[in-house]
Amino acid sequence: MILKQPDLQKLQHVQLDMLKYIDKILTEHDLTYYLMYGTLLGAVRHNGFIPWDDDVDICMPRDHYDHFLQHGSTWVSDEYFLQDSVSDKNYCLNFAKLRKNGTIFKTSAEAALDIHHGIYIDIFPIDTVSENTLIRKIDNLVFRLLNLIVRAKLALPLSASSTPLQKILGVIPKSIALFLSKPKWHKIWDFYLKRHNKSSSSKKYCWQIVDKVPYDSSEFDHPVQIKFEDITVPIPANADSVLKKIYGDYWQPPPKNKQCAIHPVIEFSINA
Repeated sequence: MILKQPDLQKLQHVQLDMLKYIDKILTEHDLTYYLMYGTLLGAVRHNGFIPWDDDVDICMPRDHYDHFLQHGSTWVSDEYFLQDSVSDKNYCLNFAKLRKNGTIFKTSAEAALDIHHGIYIDIFPIDTVSENTLIRKIDNLVFRLLNLIVRAKLALPLSASSTPLQKILGVIPKSIALFLSKPKWHKIWDFYLKRHNKSSSSKKYCWQIVDKVPYDSSEFDHPVQIKFEDITVPIPANADSVLKKIYGDYWQPPPKNKQCAIHPVIEFSINA
């Protein structure tokens, strides 16, 4: 099912409380973060949630992100769970989530996994990528292959929209997955995400599967505070440029028939 009102409003109410909480934790420990993707768009265009949005996205510079993952489990209260591939053994994404205990937001994409399925905030690391377009394309192909290997390792099915060729090629990552333990593929994945971080490149990615055009480091300099519902939160210094790279003409809302939540949900509860 796709969440609709009033459930969507209930979900956003919980997510706003979570955003307030993570803002407090990161601010207390002098860690930088920014709203990103649909949450950034909502802040700029709606001064809060996009009315039909069903998740919250933030991003952090890689060193701040790694520091948070290293210490965050001791900082957050028992009300929350900081989820990554280390804290939740069957979690397969390359970015972290803050989950709320005692809630359920089980999406169809993750329904088969034995993981924490609470309402969440996505937390993306900002990594440096090569200035060279060809190298970025090669890195992106490797990254996608690693993503398929992880899915194969966890016995996740390919997308229903996969082409026959993609299904045939899906045999390759399944074969590789037989010989890679989780620590090994996690190490390889981590290497590819971080391998340009010590270079002089000014190009950045948050999520390589989604980001089609690299951001410039100057776009994230000096976070700017903006109103989001009843709080103020940081966004990239040049949010206009970031949003144009993601959405194009972001001031133009989608057609009415596209104004709906994007995550098919198997189970939802704010009091599980």
